Amino acid sequence: MRQAGTIADQGQAKRLADHLLTLGITTRVDPSPQGWIVWVHREERVDEARRELESFLQNPDDPKYRAAIKIAEGTRREAARQEKQHARNTINLQGRLNVISARRCPVTYALIAASIAVTLYTNLGSNTARTDRFLFSPPEVRQTLAKMRIDAGDGGPVEFTTIAVPQDDFVSSGLAALKRGEVWRLFTPMFLHFSVPHIVFNMMWLYQLGGLIELRKRPMVMLLVVLVTAAMSNYGEYLWQVASRGPEAPQVVGGM
Repeated sequence: MRQAGTIADQGQAKRLADHLLTLGITTRVDPSPQGWIVWVHREERVDEARRELESFLQNPDDPKYRAAIKIAEGTRREAARQEKQHARNTINLQGRLNVISARRCPVTYALIAASIAVTLYTNLGSNTARTDRFLFSPPEVRQTLAKMRIDAGDGGPVEFTTIAVPQDDFVSSGLAALKRGEVWRLFTPMFLHFSVPHIVFNMMWLYQLGGLIELRKRPMVMLLVVLVTAAMSNYGEYLWQVASRGPEAPQVVGGM
């Protein structure tokens, strides 16, 4: 914004501003000790505004300047109307692009709700009857695996032995539940949590990381990531806990 010139009379300064507006030159009129300064908003229109100022000062009462008042008023009203319309059509996204909300991240919120519900339902995994419904391998599979490691041939106490059982037998028995249609066991261990810190920290990370993935890659991508990683990690934990270490190893595993 640059100064086009100074006019002693306020009314004349406003009249010149109205005339310049009809020419498409927007201005601002400010008071000063020397009079009223006419500022031009756009740099490339300054020279034109100064020429108009010189012509105006020679005959400020020219009818064309008085006629410009009504035209300028109509131009300002139209500009104000367009500004209001623009404001109604504008959505302010400041601070909203990375906000994790239930509407924008339904999968993340659904997983958090399901994890809390299952954790409460199983009483932090202490209710074994309910917890078994979500485990990768159900109780009868673990019992079958255990029998493979029991030596009761001499009629003495039943004890686990160190005999080598083919890994394929373990794996086959552990997958029996899946083979008969209980496919959900591939995924449901992720909803199990066994202490308050366990679920609190897991849900914090699920909210932060899952929410950002869902914001940037869409809900279906987030769901696919969760299902694939759950199936792979649950099966991997099964192989480590049961197939590698035997049925006497801890087998109640879970977590998001």
